[in-house]
Amino acid sequence: MESYKYRSNSITRPSRLPKKEEEDAQLETLLLEGLAGGADIPVTPEFWKDLKAEARDIDVKHKGRKLSCP
Repeated sequence: MESYKYRSNSITRPSRLPKKEEEDAQLETLLLEGLAGGADIPVTPEFWKDLKAEARDIDVKHKGRKLSCP
């Protein structure tokens, strides 16, 4: 826990560092699994077109959602 003193009040909040490290480790594991698994696919102009369309669909789906502050 980190403590911050402001005037006569003390504010305490949990440290977020362990959570960030845990998330980074999870991301690394998923990336390595992705690299190790499955057959390679050709990266063609059609691949990029489909990937961009999928990203746009995800963006539209999540528009207007509130982001949580860390």
